[in-house]
Amino acid sequence: MLGKNLGDPIDIATGHFIVGNPVVAYEKFSEKYTLITDTIIPTTDSIVPVIGMPFPLSGINYNWGWNLVTASNSQSGVQIEPYYIFYEYKEYRPGDAVDNIIDFNNELTTIKRTNSGYSDWTKFGGIMDRILSRSFYTGLEMINE
Repeated sequence: MLGKNLGDPIDIATGHFIVGNPVVAYEKFSEKYTLITDTIIPTTDSIVPVIGMPFPLSGINYNWGWNLVTASNSQSGVQIEPYYIFYEYKEYRPGDAVDNIIDFNNELTTIKRTNSGYSDWTKFGGIMDRILSRSFYTGLEMINE
């Protein structure tokens, strides 16, 4: 889940999260990451959260139901900082191309995603075979460019 899903850190004292969007909590003691998907916080007399609204992370408390482990249920806001680091959650689906060497979206690219596996590169008549053959033939001036 994490790795590619881990976004920028959210400072507990000054940072905001978007109500309704997932947040990642890193528990320092156990060194475990937890995805918090239910970030809709309870309505109180003074707070009516709206999905999509930025909300200060400093308002965090036990009543939010995020199941955070702290020394006491009464700890809230910046008092949680010794226990957790929070991160934005980035959408990522396995198979998404990230930091490609080959630009598959470029119309001049002749390699397709479907023929870019290791076996396609290394087989006889495969991609590397054609690249090396062309270099060999061009170097020996057997073909002209």
